[in-house]
Amino acid sequence: MYSSFRKNNQRNCRIDIRYSYVVDQQPIGRLLFRQFCQDKKPAYHRYNLFLDAIEKYEIELDENRIDLAKELFEQYLKREGSEVVDILNDSLISQCEERLSTGGKELFTEVAQTVKNFLAGEPFSAFLSSFYFYR
Repeated sequence: MYSSFRKNNQRNCRIDIRYSYVVDQQPIGRLLFRQFCQDKKPAYHRYNLFLDAIEKYEIELDENRIDLAKELFEQYLKREGSEVVDILNDSLISQCEERLSTGGKELFTEVAQTVKNFLAGEPFSAFLSSFYFYR
């Protein structure tokens, strides 16, 4: 009897360690992942800064959004940009550039999802096996 109780208890106590839960839904998980990126992988930290900029863009006033979209594009998406996000394909960048003048809230949605998908892969796996996760 004790054995089956223990197995059921272990099943019920599993921790969700997906990127979407740890980083997107848990404030401390988000902070620790960002600290890991900043300390260990500056390029990954730059990707997080880009995601922050997109969040700010999405809540910006309508009249300011087009100018901010152009700034974000120049800084992060143009190949000559100062903090280029180099994991995006040219097609995705071109589609975004074509829609810059619309200033729509969803302008960077696909780009942001691509960056998150990347971060949820190898970077997140490295984080899970680091002392940042086990704090």
